[in-house]
Amino acid sequence: MEQSSNAVIVTDREGRIQWTNRAVEAQSGYSLADLIGHKPSRLKSGHQSVEFYRQLWQIITAGKVWRGELVNKRKDGSLYRVKPVITPLIDPAGAITHFVAIEEDVTEIAETRAILQRVQNTDPLTGLLSRSSFVQALERMATGENELIAVIDIDKLHHINQTAGREIGDKILRAVAKALEGHPAASLGGRVGDDEFAIVIAPGQHTPKGPLQDPLQGAAQIDAQIDALRVRLERAAAQDAGYDGLRLRIGYAMAGADEDSSIELFAHAETALPAARTEEHCLLAHYDKKWAEQRIRDQKLRQALRQALPQNQISFHIQPKPPYQPPCQPPWAARTRRGAASISSSPPSSRSTGWSSQSK
Repeated sequence: MEQSSNAVIVTDREGRIQWTNRAVEAQSGYSLADLIGHKPSRLKSGHQSVEFYRQLWQIITAGKVWRGELVNKRKDGSLYRVKPVITPLIDPAGAITHFVAIEEDVTEIAETRAILQRVQNTDPLTGLLSRSSFVQALERMATGENELIAVIDIDKLHHINQTAGREIGDKILRAVAKALEGHPAASLGGRVGDDEFAIVIAPGQHTPKGPLQDPLQGAAQIDAQIDALRVRLERAAAQDAGYDGLRLRIGYAMAGADEDSSIELFAHAETALPAARTEEHCLLAHYDKKWAEQRIRDQKLRQALRQALPQNQISFHIQPKPPYQPPCQPPWAARTRRGAASISSSPPSSRSTGWSSQSK
């Protein structure tokens, strides 16, 4: 046992250390003289609870072998991880005389595993959660009253990459991520697309204009708060990246009477974001259920048109809308018909797309 690469610790039946091999000193920095007469608790790091050790002791004093994993503390204060097998030694009369712990140092394995886990769960450029990890975190969250999820888009990042260079684009991405991480309103954040980030603002969290308001107090107030947050993030990221003209666009959704889950709120926020991209001066859009229902109807309309166009079943009609009084110019309505059935009573460009927006 003296030459074993694994640490070996022998204690009496009370758990006091009687002997250790050289590998114990190599792992922990403690010599046999430092440990003899002490209990292995001298190596405790505080990562395991009192209840954990109580159950461990209960198992081995019952004459059973214990296997597990421990985080211990070296003499210099650094931490290391071991996989011990603790075996009771029993005399012919059935009484426990000693305990022998054989410990494999798995620190490097654990560190490699942690690195791989970070790579899997985080975006390598920004250090924020990846999209899949952000969604998994949302699935574990209980939706709070007035919780808000915002999806943030870096305006024209593709153009910036083409004109200023991808190095500048990456610098902007890191700057936005840093601004999100440093903002007290964001309780959870992630990079959810090439140029998109998402944050969760928990109930009561402070925006630049105070605590997040109840949606019943008015959408305009919420818009003002989220736009103030957008401006704050935009300015911080632009300053950090050293890039003038940076603009952020936000689509957001807020929990209300519908009791949507966090995943549903995230989907709603993503639904709202395109509205903040449609107009040059529109930088903020919030999700509205009525408009979303209209969007579903629009999708059905588009599907009907795609089916009818190849068969030449579409006709367009312009007709006055009564009642009207001459000499006033009558209002006109455009109707799209598939055979005898009316598909649309207004031009497609005037129909809603499932969001409500605010221009800047």
